Amino acid sequence: MNHTMKKLSLVLLTACMAVVFAACGGNGDKKAETSPPEQKQEQVNNQKQEETKHEDQVIVDKDHEDAADTATFSSKVAGFSLKYPEVWNNLVKTIDEPANDTPSIDRIVSFMYAPKGEIDPNSASLFTVYKVSKKEYDKMKKEEGPALGEVIAENDKEVWLGALPQSNPYDLESKEGKQFQDILMNFEFLKKNFAILT
Repeated sequence: MNHTMKKLSLVLLTACMAVVFAACGGNGDKKAETSPPEQKQEQVNNQKQEETKHEDQVIVDKDHEDAADTATFSSKVAGFSLKYPEVWNNLVKTIDEPANDTPSIDRIVSFMYAPKGEIDPNSASLFTVYKVSKKEYDKMKKEEGPALGEVIAENDKEVWLGALPQSNPYDLESKEGKQFQDILMNFEFLKKNFAILT
């Protein structure tokens, strides 16, 4: 009787091991499968990566913000550099000049829309940068009236103010109006890509 019980226990133990072995894949050389919680975490991580890629693509398409898709304007006299989208290359010309008519402003740099490849009387500014001394800027803040622009950068001696057009100066249905609107950058993008030259 005792011998029969031992035999029966051995058979049951063997059967249980076979079931466990089959459930694990039956091949000792195979890599262990990931557990359900690990699989779920992996799926969540993959989904987050895909969402991030999609968000980045939306930003690039919307505001031309791909870092590889930029060119750089640099002016030692104006004291700054600005990375701007490559789409500006053939459509935008720069005027970098002293502000002779306004003694409180040291320098004005205008990024002009020039669809024909040169600035003409119809060219409008996509972005204007005013370089002023800290002392003059403090005076400006106390004066009433419209501000010259928003602070885009500053150091101990100087302040750079940036101004975008208040509206599209071209007919919105015209080729120029649509193109002007398409290449118009937002202030935060320009501020992010602005650097003071030391």
